[in-house]
Amino acid sequence: LVRRGAVVLSLDPLNAIITAEKAFVMVPDGADDLLGPLLRRVEQAQAAKVAGTVRLPFEFIAMEALLVTVSTSQRHVVDRCVEDARRLLQVIRKRLSGELLNRIFALKKRLDE
Repeated sequence: LVRRGAVVLSLDPLNAIITAEKAFVMVPDGADDLLGPLLRRVEQAQAAKVAGTVRLPFEFIAMEALLVTVSTSQRHVVDRCVEDARRLLQVIRKRLSGELLNRIFALKKRLDE
């Protein structure tokens, strides 16, 4: 969402208001671990801008840092869920008989139709 002189971002769990010179980031309880990577990304981009290797306005630097930080965080959450699912499936495969698995598969197939 773009407002006159500001960009408003709502990326769960971070929300931000970005102006030409500052970014105001609202961090909910429990998401403090996102601040470190976010600040590092902004500082690195600002240093590159000062060195002349990057010619982006601050708004784009801040938006990119927010998007990369949130997407990286979500990727880690998904990776943990995938690992949990794999472990759970291994337990299910060990404890269920082939006949029961076939019946579950047939039921799933009927439900998908």
